[in-house]
Amino acid sequence: MPTPKQHYKVEYSDSWVDGYMKPDRFFVYILEFADGGFYVGHTENLRKQLSEHKDPTISSAAMRNPKLQYVQIVASQKVAELRETELKKMIDSNPEQIRLMIYDFRGHMRQLGLEETSG
Repeated sequence: MPTPKQHYKVEYSDSWVDGYMKPDRFFVYILEFADGGFYVGHTENLRKQLSEHKDPTISSAAMRNPKLQYVQIVASQKVAELRETELKKMIDSNPEQIRLMIYDFRGHMRQLGLEETSG
């Protein structure tokens, strides 16, 4: 005799609501300026931080035409701070490695159909 079908209850947790806004997710990012210079930072809110970098009333970076080139998601502020420091040291000691990271990142974005198109 066949067993009756089980009905599974959908799992739910209050922590899932607006989970993308929780502070246990940080972004480490690299901006490249029109003059070829780089800026590395970390933030909880990438969209807000990027808009501030482009606002001339808030940031001196705005006058240098910053463009987001690389993003990495990490689990904590401490990890974000460590990664930011590591990338800043890399910019000083081996900027070509940063360019290779950006190139690889763009390749992944293209494969996913997420890269901005120019023109």
